[in-house]
Amino acid sequence: MGHGRVRRGRTAAWAVAFVAVAGTLVTASPASAAPVAVSTSDPGSGLFSVNGTTSLQAENGALFGRNERGSLLWTGGRTIEFPEGTTGVAFTRDGVLVGTTPEGAGRLWNADGTVAAELPGVPVDVADDRTVLLRVGYGYSLWRDGALTPLLASVSFTAADMNNRGQVAGVNGGLTNARAVVRCEADGSCVTLPLPSGSVGFVEVAAINDSGRIVGNIDINTQTRARTAAVWDGGSVSLLPPAPGTTQTRVATTRGALNNRGDVIGFSTPEVEYGFGGQHPVLWGADGSVTPIAVPDQRPVRLADVNENGVVVGTRYGPSGVGADVGFAWRAGTAAVLPAVFGQTWSAVHSVNDAGRAAGSSTSSFRPVPWLPGLNFERPTVWSVR
Repeated sequence: MGHGRVRRGRTAAWAVAFVAVAGTLVTASPASAAPVAVSTSDPGSGLFSVNGTTSLQAENGALFGRNERGSLLWTGGRTIEFPEGTTGVAFTRDGVLVGTTPEGAGRLWNADGTVAAELPGVPVDVADDRTVLLRVGYGYSLWRDGALTPLLASVSFTAADMNNRGQVAGVNGGLTNARAVVRCEADGSCVTLPLPSGSVGFVEVAAINDSGRIVGNIDINTQTRARTAAVWDGGSVSLLPPAPGTTQTRVATTRGALNNRGDVIGFSTPEVEYGFGGQHPVLWGADGSVTPIAVPDQRPVRLADVNENGVVVGTRYGPSGVGADVGFAWRAGTAAVLPAVFGQTWSAVHSVNDAGRAAGSSTSSFRPVPWLPGLNFERPTVWSVR
């Protein structure tokens, strides 16, 4: 479950604090319910990097990202530098990493950064038992302890996500012309799932959780072809309801859009405002509720993740051309800004684990001459959200 999404586990209370260190990451203890800024420091990791970002987080706190020289793995209090071009695709909850080498070969790394296995394909996701979803040739296979189980799907099948049961959700027809939602099982068998009455074309899958629930979007209106949020449970499909005063719905297109409890994050929008400026973020609760997510300044947002405690994180966009994006966290009607680390200007967040740690980056820009391109500086950043 990669792309920033983390495995689920512990509970958390609600407060915010943060800390970031160039080259090495540590977590500060929250002192109050308000954001608390913690000064940066360099504990002597030997990296001495000006730039750095994080892109993945594991439930155990491991992080993957990069600096100006290569890729980085933060694990067990250490920072491990990988060669330039190494990519991270997904973590298990205990910090086992799957990704690719600079040459493009699939690889599985142990939680301590040592190589666990070379993989016979391009990794797409990894389950907690180290089952890896691979792209092999023109199809997909599940790899486990050296054995491959091909998925008996159409050649046009594109996988989107895998859960800890080895179930894989995706679409037939490719990413740009998808027409069917497909679920494959750990034994390789696959089944096409139903579409709701009125479906007129394109479908997309965002995520599948450990109960087998799948969320995504479909075209339901022949005139606007606006996306409509849908959920598949077992062999049935239903549409997620719009918030009061809105008509259009859309699930956030991230693997973090769905947690194991069944909560879903996305957007509910008045039809007349459909588009970037009219997207209103919402949480569809596992209990069937629809709750608006009120973000700071009510600006458009990018939703990233929801943990098992209902904490939602994302990034609020700044005014066009200003570069004032800022990360935020929300839970049960309360929102908090995730501020940039000291010396940086804006922030972005990609995930939050069940311990309440959000991960992302802080950025600043130096432009000595206003009409010329400037220099961007990024720092890996974590926030404690409890």
